[in-house]
Amino acid sequence: MAHLSTGQWIVNQLLTAAMNKEIFVNVLVSTMSADAGVRKQAEAQLKELECQAEATALFLEIAVDTAAPPGVQIAAAIFFKNRVANYWLEASSKFRTLASVIPESEKPALKTQLVQAMIQACGNTHIRAQLTEALQHILTLSEWSELLDVVMQLLGETTNRAYVTTGVLCLYQLVKRHRWASGASENTLNTAVTRAFPALEALAVSLADTSDAQSGELLYLAVKLFKFATYSQLPDYFRDPATLGRWFSLQTAIIDKPAPKDLMAMDTAARAADPRAKCIKWCFANIHRFQSRYGGGSASANADPQFAEFFRTHFVPEILATYWRLVEQWINGSVWLSEVSLYHLISFFEQLIDTTAFALLEPHLDSFLQLVVFKSLCATTETVELFETDPEEYIRRYYDMNREGNTADVAAGNFVYKVVGKRMATCGVLLTLVDGVFAARRADRASAACAFQTEGALRVLSAILFALEREGSPVRGQVDAVLAQFVVPELGAAEDFLTARACECVAVFAHTYRDEQVLARVFEGVRACFLRDDALPVQIEAADALRALVAEPRVVQFLAPDVPRVMEKFLKLNLEFESDILSYVMENFVEVFAAQLEPFAVQLAASLCAQFVKLASEIVETGDNDDKEYQALGVLNTLISMAISMNSSKEVTASLEATIAPLVQFVLDNAMVTFLPETMEFLESCNYASKSVTATGWTLFQTAMLSFQTYGMDYFADYVNYFESVINYGFCDLPGDSQRIGEMLDVCLNLLSTTYEDNPDIMAAYEILQFCLVTLQGKLLPALENVLSVGFNVFRQLQDGGIISELELNEVDFVKFGLAALYADARTTIAFLHQNDLAVSFFELWFNHSDDLDTVLGLKLQILATVNVVMLPHLLSLEPHLPQISAKLMAALASLPDAINRRRKIIARDAVHSEEYGTDADTFDVGIEELDAVKTSPIYDVNAVALVSKSVQELRTNQPERYTKFMASLSPEFLTYVNSLA
Repeated sequence: MAHLSTGQWIVNQLLTAAMNKEIFVNVLVSTMSADAGVRKQAEAQLKELECQAEATALFLEIAVDTAAPPGVQIAAAIFFKNRVANYWLEASSKFRTLASVIPESEKPALKTQLVQAMIQACGNTHIRAQLTEALQHILTLSEWSELLDVVMQLLGETTNRAYVTTGVLCLYQLVKRHRWASGASENTLNTAVTRAFPALEALAVSLADTSDAQSGELLYLAVKLFKFATYSQLPDYFRDPATLGRWFSLQTAIIDKPAPKDLMAMDTAARAADPRAKCIKWCFANIHRFQSRYGGGSASANADPQFAEFFRTHFVPEILATYWRLVEQWINGSVWLSEVSLYHLISFFEQLIDTTAFALLEPHLDSFLQLVVFKSLCATTETVELFETDPEEYIRRYYDMNREGNTADVAAGNFVYKVVGKRMATCGVLLTLVDGVFAARRADRASAACAFQTEGALRVLSAILFALEREGSPVRGQVDAVLAQFVVPELGAAEDFLTARACECVAVFAHTYRDEQVLARVFEGVRACFLRDDALPVQIEAADALRALVAEPRVVQFLAPDVPRVMEKFLKLNLEFESDILSYVMENFVEVFAAQLEPFAVQLAASLCAQFVKLASEIVETGDNDDKEYQALGVLNTLISMAISMNSSKEVTASLEATIAPLVQFVLDNAMVTFLPETMEFLESCNYASKSVTATGWTLFQTAMLSFQTYGMDYFADYVNYFESVINYGFCDLPGDSQRIGEMLDVCLNLLSTTYEDNPDIMAAYEILQFCLVTLQGKLLPALENVLSVGFNVFRQLQDGGIISELELNEVDFVKFGLAALYADARTTIAFLHQNDLAVSFFELWFNHSDDLDTVLGLKLQILATVNVVMLPHLLSLEPHLPQISAKLMAALASLPDAINRRRKIIARDAVHSEEYGTDADTFDVGIEELDAVKTSPIYDVNAVALVSKSVQELRTNQPERYTKFMASLSPEFLTYVNSLA
């Protein structure tokens, strides 16, 4: 008999007749042992136990067994949840045969048992949370059509709080699961809302009159249910004005209700986390979101305009009546509102700015701006304390460009920006407010209260600076004076938090200074702030302000001699503090001061490389870290800018590449796919800058190929441009039988041979093969037949299987591949096409798509391929198609001049765009012509007209019969054109 492990022997002995609950409890106890050996053995036993029939049910039973130790209950609940998450598989899953998978036969009983367990655990929030999450997994992985009936039964037990709470929790997960209402989900959501929300409404109304925490939690769930019910579509139930009115009256009543005394007795953090405060927060959020999505706000693009107008006419006035009353109470201090509640309140007003409902806001606008918006932007004792005690957190909280916090100051800043952008008349009101604050500041610079308000004034100024030069601005043409009067004095303020905010004013504003004295004062003030060695927020914001100022040629000229020292300070700051602000600043400086920094390129690159590897190592060791990833990406983008900008000689590029090679190696060896696009872009930039592949570049090519074969196929799009650069700048110097070329061909052919349904990059593989064929031409002859065989066979299977239309693939990429093969070696390609009975079908496909090949690359491919075909001594079955082939040649020639002019304009436009917005300014959608225009290909260097002229002369001399047929196939217009070439 085979030897059994101790764990297996226990299982066999104790589970022969039935599952033994006590054994499960003991094993769970052992998993929490302080002895690592005991824990390890218990975990192994659990893996064996979970494969037994009914094991999942037993874990659920233990989770709600009050006789079991509390720790065991929680452990069982977690184990149950994890089993559901991992092994409640869909019927179609390929893993259904695993022993640990929950059998279909057990699922109906488990669903019933789960609901009962939730009722039993209603008072235990820890276990209830695990069971509710398990329910969420079940709804995600399978249908539970009976759950709504269960919900209705539970909600009907109005005198039993455990039943009602469980019913609300089940309804919550059901509605949340179907919140993206479309198709079957929309029907399920509509049915659930129509059937269950009347009972939920009655429950919520009764709970609104209570003040205890348990009722508050249930009311909080009801309010969030409204959110998910209206998340993406408005269910039919809420299209009834009376029904919608009752729900909005309920939520405004919750908002308007005085907070319980025990809630107000808590500290601010505990109060905000209490379910009763969270319930109020979600009422504000629901009203804000409803206006945004259905009332004509920023997310109302697909909303019914008639409903939006109805909502603004009949609902918004009532909401505003409550909000004005609440605002007045908040101003005088008789009402407390959480930061998030204030965010949604102010954001609701912001959603009215660009609608007809602005007329309701306008009479109160001045007081709202001053007493709510401005107040939310002012400094407080707490914010100043944060500045002084935790400057890094202060920067993240108030200056991080990627932060999307739901706080009052964020909403206030958004309100100011939008109101001045949409309602220019408010600019004067805001400037008057700002002027009054700064007048008080000038009168008493020692006043802390004035300093706090000055922070608010600077933040208002930052939000409106963009509009000050617009038509209708009361200070149009006087912005330099505004900066001199309001911002410059604060660059040297005694209060460092104001100095940082003044630097931000300079940083956020793309302004062309008219007054050189003002520019000089701004620059000197910012420079002094940057050179400080204390007050980190001041230094960081000053660095960002310098980035904005180097748009001025006079600043560039002044700063150029000192820029190496400035970059050294950037690097020092970047080591001290993880900030993508600094990464963005460094990238910009590298672009602007490339010539001045080039002598220090290797030193700078080495420092940046070391920073990146340190950050990346920490990410590998500790797992995901968004802050470190942002910072590392910023460093990588700076290095890319260096490769692009510092390219006065091949030696500089080669030195940069060699210096940064460890970084590339680290990313690729550790499969850090987050950084893969930028890493490949860096390698491509090096190849492009040197117009060759260096010795270091070939070493990194081998690493890149290994990474692609290991894990990179799923990220093929990130490799494409790099592969093209290697083909263009490296393969031209290699023999056709080079191992490197063979590896590249294998990559493409293997990609073509993968499962088509899971491979959206098939056409990109054809594009890479096209580049190889065009670049290498005759060098590829030994491999050409295999390339053609795989390429054409795969395309035929794609056509026959209907996959081209299903995946919306572009057949033009395949046509380019075929034309490139004809250009590389027409004789071999035509022979292959004839042998496989593909000649006529391919040429028909080409002719059908010839109008789509209207870029310079597409037209030249057609011209070069056609010339090669026409020059062949034997066309076989294509002989009758000579007139069509000739016509395509002439049409492509006729279209080429316009295409060349369009390409030149695109390249010129992109150059201007890059100068204005930076090298990463490709944030706009581009078409095929734009993409082709910026590609590098040896085809662009071919003089197509001269080639055609030479070929016609050779045809007349060497193949007079073909020449006669060719000329006879031309129209009179093209005949004249060809004769002119001769």
